[in-house]
Amino acid sequence: MMISRRLIPLAVLVAAAPLANAEWMFRGTPNNWGSYAQKWVNDDILVFERRSGTDTAVVAINRGAQQQITVSALGLANGIYNNLVGTGSVSVNNGTAVIDLPQNGIVVLH
Repeated sequence: MMISRRLIPLAVLVAAAPLANAEWMFRGTPNNWGSYAQKWVNDDILVFERRSGTDTAVVAINRGAQQQITVSALGLANGIYNNLVGTGSVSVNNGTAVIDLPQNGIVVLH
């Protein structure tokens, strides 16, 4: 199930705007932007992963109440990742992460 664009709160889109110029963003023509994979989808949450070569980013968007989710099969190396657009950090172990999603919030890991 895909989350409709109209369901993503404006605040989430505004919070993600500074990422447009970040060094780690995937660049290039549409044919080499890297891969996209959905990792978690429900009525309120979308988690996806973008990969380009050895570079991986995970984005989690929540349009509902605060929730904690466990996401597996991530391409991130083991370690602790700080949220690039908010507070907090996420630990990844063997491709699995427990993500605390704030109400109407976003978590970006890289």
